[in-house]
Parts: sequence; structure tokens; C-alpha cells
Amino acid sequence: MQHMSNASPTIKKEILLLMPDSLEKAMGGMGEQCRQILSHWNNPNIHFQVIGSQMQPPCVAEKYTYSPLEFNRLPTMQVDPLNLIFLNQTGLLYTALKRTTKPDIVHAFDWSTAYAGVHLAAFY
Repeated sequence: MQHMSNASPTIKKEILLLMPDSLEKAMGGMGEQCRQILSHWNNPNIHFQVIGSQMQPPCVAEKYTYSPLEFNRLPTMQVDPLNLIFLNQTGLLYTALKRTTKPDIVHAFDWSTAYAGVHLAAFY
């Protein structure tokens, strides 16, 4: 006779982090903040999907998966710094929507990722 366990299986939570920096070679505070969050988070039931700067290649680690944001820049496009922010937001949306898993939490690190974060949270 088999006994059924009343314990429910542990479901891993997905947290999507949108940031304007990279983890490996952080240019500023956002990359460092993200690195600190990941290094001090010790819950094995949480997985982070980090989307950040194109300056870092994709990687998979124990606690997180890093994906550089993607967008197709037209060859003749002149990009000034203000337009780059909007291109990056579009890239964050595009990269996140290519994911196959729905995040439980969407965290945008600052104003330069907030637009994408608000729309992704509404979508999911």
C-alpha cells in the first residue's frame, strides 16, 4: 500500500530583473546592486532572469540567467543618448517577451527600465 504525502511540491519562483547595466563589468550602481542581490539571495526556490546591457554575453549561473537586451538597430540610424533610452526599453520588452516562462515578479531597477517593466507586468 502506498502512502500519499500531503506535502505540496515546491514551485520555483521566477523574478525578472530589468537593468541598464551588466553584471560582469558594472558601469554604475545598478549593476553593483544587482550583483549584491544575487550574491546574498540564498533561497533555492527563487530563480532570477536578468536582462541587462549588451556589454555582457548571455550566461547561466546557479541563481540566475543573464540575457543581454536585444534590438535591431537600422544601419543608418543616428542614436543620441535620449533616443538610446527608448531603444533600450524596446529591447527590454522584446527580450523579455521571447522568454518561455512567466515571471512571478517584474523588477525594473530605475527610470530607464521602468517603462518596459510597467508594460511587462501588465502583459503577464
